[in-house]
Amino acid sequence: MDINFLSAFGNEYKRGSADRDYTVLAGKAAESMLDTFTSVGQNGGKSKQVEATGRSKKLLYYLPTFDEHIESKSLPFSFATDDKKKHPSHDHLCDATVCSDSTNTNTITLNCFHTFHTACLDDSSCPLCITPLMDTVQKLANSFNTNLTQAVPNATNSTEADNEDDDHEGDALQADDQRKTYYLSDEWPHSIEDTVHNIQIKSQPKFISKNSSQPVTIVVLPIYSLPHNNVKVWLFPKELSQSTILGRQSSNACTFISILNGFSVVSQTVPLLVSSTNRLQPFLTSTMVSSILKGNSEHDKATSTGGNLFSVRDACQHLKCNRAIPNCTTSQEHQYEVGAANQEHTFEQHLAKLTDREIACVIKGSMTVCFVKKDGMLFLMDSHYYTLHGAYIACSRVEHVKDLVNLFHIKSSIRITLGSITVVKF
Repeated sequence: MDINFLSAFGNEYKRGSADRDYTVLAGKAAESMLDTFTSVGQNGGKSKQVEATGRSKKLLYYLPTFDEHIESKSLPFSFATDDKKKHPSHDHLCDATVCSDSTNTNTITLNCFHTFHTACLDDSSCPLCITPLMDTVQKLANSFNTNLTQAVPNATNSTEADNEDDDHEGDALQADDQRKTYYLSDEWPHSIEDTVHNIQIKSQPKFISKNSSQPVTIVVLPIYSLPHNNVKVWLFPKELSQSTILGRQSSNACTFISILNGFSVVSQTVPLLVSSTNRLQPFLTSTMVSSILKGNSEHDKATSTGGNLFSVRDACQHLKCNRAIPNCTTSQEHQYEVGAANQEHTFEQHLAKLTDREIACVIKGSMTVCFVKKDGMLFLMDSHYYTLHGAYIACSRVEHVKDLVNLFHIKSSIRITLGSITVVKF
């Protein structure tokens, strides 16, 4: 590998340490991806089918964002085919090519974003992606082995060229030091957030449903924000809750969802800064939605053999066995009573003592929610359905923990005063 490339993106080797700092590399990669996403939004609706040249019978398309002509391909991988039988159905959730279940329940969404009924899933791997992925791996391996056997041309050495490279290397390192300072500052995550929110999709995707002659468009569901004392609250629409997502009628997966929500937040490396405009960070929105989908799926699998409600420890064990979360430890279940003054540790004290690798799963009645501390803020994530809205996320500074707890007790029924708290450490 070119030494100039390594020196530009990683610290020089020091005895006793093999770690490298890839802050600049990660930042530049993120900027490149943001530029691509912005271009995709601006070029919406401009892609078009063009006439293929030569003997190729494959469909050819022009993508203005990349200024490239490509053959008929699409993501995920296995949809890159002209075989209509392997294309997903527009009006059926399960992506299996052979599916006898017409319902949209007992499904699981994989990391490749294919969705299947649990009964249609084979060996916990995606039956659509496995073949093209294995083919790609084999092609890359063959190409790599071929390059290893090819003769390498003799390198030429030039003192003058080396001196010139040294000058350029010094300038590059100085510039990268400035970029690193920027990427580690609070300005960088704010810049990411502003860029994402300013991406404008000029044309929404449309398709023709099999059961309708009218085009169907994607509907953007609003998330409302409101203040509550020293707490900021974001209310999801009624369609986005553990009991209503994708047309569900009910769900008891709140313990699974709370653990997944908390793990996602503590694993986040970019600061979760609350915008002055009260907009909810896209990361938190996607975390809530993905945790609900994954949690419902894992709960459906766990209850297929009996049982319905799970303790925090049992839910963690199930998620670890299915590799949904890494190894973790759970504390004893601490009982609490709202407003009781004779408790050794109050509910608020347990939350204030959380570290950046710990989450608090709080059970009140039959509901489980997650509290997690991040960057001096305390977040409350509740995936349940409420009469006027769906799931919600709230946050406050740690010193205002009582206001956040009061909001939770009001939302979860002020008549219930007994509950429990279990701390999970990742």
